[in-house]
Amino acid sequence: MKLLVAFAVILLVSAQVFAAEIGFNEDWPYSDQI
Repeated sequence: MKLLVAFAVILLVSAQVFAAEIGFNEDWPYSDQI
């Protein structure tokens, strides 16, 4: 179960980094909550 949670966290972080790389981060309204 911990592995699944860790995978979800890594997925969220990588998605945020990917969005920031594109420059989509400014248009993402929920970036402040994560």
